[in-house]
Amino acid sequence: MLAVFIFCVSMGILFKSVSMKGKSHFHRKTIEIAGIGSMVYAFLVVTPMHNVLVSVSLLFYVTALLAILHLLYVERHVRMLCAGIVCVALLLTAAVMYYGNVLFGLLPLVQKTSLAMSVSWLFCVAVLGVKRGGAKK
Repeated sequence: MLAVFIFCVSMGILFKSVSMKGKSHFHRKTIEIAGIGSMVYAFLVVTPMHNVLVSVSLLFYVTALLAILHLLYVERHVRMLCAGIVCVALLLTAAVMYYGNVLFGLLPLVQKTSLAMSVSWLFCVAVLGVKRGGAKK
């Protein structure tokens, strides 16, 4: 439980950092609320309500990722956008496997790969990807 708590708090901080990079109020608030919300619900998956909380956390997480993708699109960060699309595709693949009981034996591998890639991508977006105020047009 402690490891999950530390991970979720760290990811919440990462989402807060990424949210501060957006130049529009929409991007800042959507990324902040959905990202931190997803981590709150992700921490609660250690409770007996695991399946419900995975679903709620996934909805918040996808919302945050889509807002980040939109921010990268608006700011014309093509490489980071493409990497983010790959992360979302892996996440959705894992979701289809989880909810559809498809290739269930490969699910742990896909989940771990998706998590590692998403965390790395979010870290890159927070550190390198988007400058506050965006690109000049």
